[in-house]
Amino acid sequence: MVLVARHAHGTNKRQTVTASTQPPAAPAPHPDGTPVVSESHEGQPVAEWVVTAAVACSAVIAAFGYTSLGILILAVTTLSLGTLRLSMRERSPWKVRSIGFDSCICLGLGVGLLLTYVSILWLF
Repeated sequence: MVLVARHAHGTNKRQTVTASTQPPAAPAPHPDGTPVVSESHEGQPVAEWVVTAAVACSAVIAAFGYTSLGILILAVTTLSLGTLRLSMRERSPWKVRSIGFDSCICLGLGVGLLLTYVSILWLF
């Protein structure tokens, strides 16, 4: 993108300014090769791996035909994460955004999963 500006003194000299449309450069990685996170107070990787394992277990269990148990594992995981974040506040190992946002999303997802599954069961 090229911008052309004139001086306020009435001269016809033009200045050409080139604005970069490229995003800013990424921060340099740490010397030990680990990626740079946006916030130093983000959650701990252990909590993320526990959630990953719970999601993987529920998917495998649901694939073998035990859908109720798979949904229950997901719902209990999200409800416990929401309760954990709400009760431990800043010391919680599960952090994504603010305390209110994390708790609302986790608790809402857990209750929503259970209500949706039960309502589908009532249809049939």
